[in-house]
Amino acid sequence: MDERQESIEGDKGEVASKQAEPPASPQPPEEEHSNRYFIIAVAVLVAAAALVFVFRFVSQPAQNAIRYNGFVFEYGGGLWNTQWQQEGQLYNLRLHYHPGQVDNISISGDEDWNASGKLYITFDPEGKNLSYVALSAAELSLSLYNALGVEPVAACTANVTDACFSRPIVGCENPPDGSSVIYLKDSGEAWIILDRQCAIIQGTGSELVRASERAIYQWYGIIRKS
Repeated sequence: MDERQESIEGDKGEVASKQAEPPASPQPPEEEHSNRYFIIAVAVLVAAAALVFVFRFVSQPAQNAIRYNGFVFEYGGGLWNTQWQQEGQLYNLRLHYHPGQVDNISISGDEDWNASGKLYITFDPEGKNLSYVALSAAELSLSLYNALGVEPVAACTANVTDACFSRPIVGCENPPDGSSVIYLKDSGEAWIILDRQCAIIQGTGSELVRASERAIYQWYGIIRKS
């Protein structure tokens, strides 16, 4: 066998060896596409809502700092900033409203409501003000993780859009056994309803964000229970 034949045979052996390796198991295309679509959709909606708030509150308020129940809030970059401590760990809390701007929102039901088991944050995917819903969901998810040590699961009330294709379908009327639900409802006046496994946080447009931040401040213990 001459050198050329040996080279050809060697190349064939290398190709056969590569072909014999088992291929990696890719994520199903439908699931990968749906997850990517959901993440992109939420990111775009959060960015849109954040821009609305920036333009709405572009001028500095009369007070650049306030004190509320021992917490100091400073205003900057369109957000109210404070620090919250748990087990020696400091967390920076940045929200669009300070506690004095949300503590007039009514809470009905069990003010000792606490998430138990798996926690779902759900919404109506056919709502009109989804940018505010997405912003509220993002703020709640971060704060619930810090304040309660709970990592929420994004869900939808109906499977009617591509973004909800791979999401759990959960509502207050059908929470999975042993789980809790936060339903972000884009309608009506700002209000929080706590009922057994479900917490309904409602409000139209930016009022939904205000109601969500009311719940956040209470769960952090910054706004004290009445």
